[in-house]
Amino acid sequence: MKWFKRIILLFIFITVLFIGAVAVIGTQYKEEVVSFVKNELGKKLTREIKVGKIEYSLFSNFPNISVDLVNLETYSFKPGDTPFLQLNKLHLVFDIIPLLQGEFELGEIILEEGQVNIIYGSNGVPNFNIIKKGLDSSSSESSFSIDILELKNVDVAYQNWKENQNYLVRFEECLVVPNSLIDSVDATMDFVGEIQSLKIGDFKSEQSIDLDGELKIWVNNDSLKFNYSGQFASGDAVFKGFIDFDDTNEKWNIECDILNHNVADVLVILPSEYKD
Repeated sequence: MKWFKRIILLFIFITVLFIGAVAVIGTQYKEEVVSFVKNELGKKLTREIKVGKIEYSLFSNFPNISVDLVNLETYSFKPGDTPFLQLNKLHLVFDIIPLLQGEFELGEIILEEGQVNIIYGSNGVPNFNIIKKGLDSSSSESSFSIDILELKNVDVAYQNWKENQNYLVRFEECLVVPNSLIDSVDATMDFVGEIQSLKIGDFKSEQSIDLDGELKIWVNNDSLKFNYSGQFASGDAVFKGFIDFDDTNEKWNIECDILNHNVADVLVILPSEYKD
């Protein structure tokens, strides 16, 4: 039994030592990390961001450290309009090991409790081009790239003012692995949530739709491509296709396979004029 107690004591000692080392490193670089965040936000974003306060946390995303932007908000097209981002907290999570070399590597961003509004205005211009063009974070000594984007209890709304389209998806949990977030969006998403509302022209869904699956998506100024597989309402589904947002001729090409569904549950989702 002595050897077992020694292993337990050794494990406790190593754990305490590791936590202490993280605390020392994190505390030592606090001012530098917070200053880096303020400077990068000013240099790399195209619009002003309002923040209630900035918190520095050693243990909320242990073993890494995070700078938390509390009550964050930024506009879509001009100050005072519909917010592009409105969040209770935005966690910027930095890898702890690179700090030993004096490097700041942002590996994860966590959006917590709030709303993201993706809007195409009346002139067809989108509101999500928030990162300045031509910037390549990999070329600098400090990295502001994103390996993981996580959403916790966040509503994502889409509006196309010109085409009279909108939808609202509520994400309880969503893990996004982006390949690109500059000038376009190319990402894979694993999530649990629901479509609160869906409106395309005269079509409007009458009941929320539960989702639990994987979505691969690519978006730029002129088109959207997607591939979703997983739970859709009471059964499973696969949706894939593309939408071209052309000024003169908008094109849709969508394929879907709906599996293991209760017909009555599907009919509840449809507007009344589609049920006859």
